Amino acid sequence: MSWVFEQNLNPTQKIILMALADHADDMGKCWPGLQGISEKCNLHISTIQRNIHKLEEDGFIKITERKRPNGSQTSNLYQLNLGGVANCDQEGSTGATPRTVTLTNSIKASQISDDFEVTPEMMEWLMKNRSDLSDQFQFITDQFVDYWKSKGEARKDWVAGWRNWMRKQNKEKTNVRSFKARSKSADPNEIRERFRRAAGIEANTDQPDASERTHKLLANEKTTRN
Repeated sequence: MSWVFEQNLNPTQKIILMALADHADDMGKCWPGLQGISEKCNLHISTIQRNIHKLEEDGFIKITERKRPNGSQTSNLYQLNLGGVANCDQEGSTGATPRTVTLTNSIKASQISDDFEVTPEMMEWLMKNRSDLSDQFQFITDQFVDYWKSKGEARKDWVAGWRNWMRKQNKEKTNVRSFKARSKSADPNEIRERFRRAAGIEANTDQPDASERTHKLLANEKTTRN
């Protein structure tokens, strides 16, 4: 717990890290649910999620997703960055596959590299968590790199920062480009039919088209003025 007090964090992140430390074993690992952390810290779950990802991005913890034998997701494994290498055997877990996590205590923060690229492991994470971005991941990654290069800030774990960036992508905004691409190849007849519907003209009727109706309205208005 004393390790937590030594960290330079804002009050919200520090109390969340304290809650994780309170759950953690001697190796610095724990797997509490978000609801439990929320009740312990008296914070909303969305606040917990946002700040936990920031703690991972800054290298204070490492998050490992866990799955039950039936494939459903259970609480994450949190490894506090106490130093050294910890074997995450997930004692007491619900069948999740053990993995070794190398902690980042000795890794110095650095600016994002010009050759930052998406690895197969990152792509696997993307397909599990934000598969809707699979056709735009490179475009969004380039945005991520350019943004942080312009900020000039240093981070310990840029891969964690990339995951957090992808999580925050708005689904409606990221689909705009693909929608425009589809619109360019739309059938002209379909576009014409959409125009007719927007103008209030039913298909296959004797109603005049939009231009004819416009001319009639203008003629009527001129007659009225005279």
